[in-house]
Amino acid sequence: MGDSESGLPDALRAAVEGTLSLAGRSARAGSAALAGERRSELLDELARRGRDARDELARRGQEARGGLSRRGVGARDELGRRLESVERRLVSIEELLRNQSKGKPQG
Repeated sequence: MGDSESGLPDALRAAVEGTLSLAGRSARAGSAALAGERRSELLDELARRGRDARDELARRGQEARGGLSRRGVGARDELGRRLESVERRLVSIEELLRNQSKGKPQG
């Protein structure tokens, strides 16, 4: 894991350790205090879930980007088809106007 990837979990771990430490000091000894090993397990689980959540968000972001890209391509293709249709209609109208002007008697 690179420095930037491990920085957040390490910072999170330190923040949670600090919170648990404060909670352990203020709780009654024995029943509410977490053992060091259990605290470490919980912190590892929390860091793992954080990484999983980050990975899931990244995956969803990529899917959304792909969906937008596909819709953009589809919209561009649809616009192209409509423009071609308008061009064909315009050519047809121009031909009708030319034929009408040729068929008129000149005064």
